[in-house]
Amino acid sequence: MAEALQGQPAPGMNAYGQAAQPQYQVPPPSAGTPGANAYGYSQAGAGPSPNGYTLRGPQPGWNTPGAQAQALPEELKGLNWGAFLLPFVWGPANQVWIGLVGLLALFPNMLFFLASLGVSIYLLIKGNELAWRSGRRWESVEQFRAVQSAWLKAGLIVTAIGFLLILLAFGSMSWGANVMS
Repeated sequence: MAEALQGQPAPGMNAYGQAAQPQYQVPPPSAGTPGANAYGYSQAGAGPSPNGYTLRGPQPGWNTPGAQAQALPEELKGLNWGAFLLPFVWGPANQVWIGLVGLLALFPNMLFFLASLGVSIYLLIKGNELAWRSGRRWESVEQFRAVQSAWLKAGLIVTAIGFLLILLAFGSMSWGANVMS
């Protein structure tokens, strides 16, 4: 009790004189994997993981660090029309965050529209490279091309619907003006 008054708790007791809760301890390394704990993680020579732990076992080829940091494959060089037509949706889906600047086009300001158009043109030219090197995992070049082709189709559909709505809006205004006169 005197130790509690001096600020130093007795062993096994907390500062309030109650039994201290046991502290969490890392389980001992498993016998099957040298240097790994019971969950299969190892810290020695940890590798690329930011927290220093890596999971033991084979990693797929497309998941290895730096696999997509290599040069863009020749068959992927070209324009990305899906990124141009839907930059604010395509960007986050492909982990290319500059695409969110495309949302500025929704505000009625010429400067915002020009900034959005500039980003759209940039994504048209560099979209394939940015998407390939982003954090998103691509299993193959064919899968990448299939996903980007789907984005092109979605962009064309959304653009066509947008133009139809604009035509209907202007058509109804001119029709309303003719009826009123």
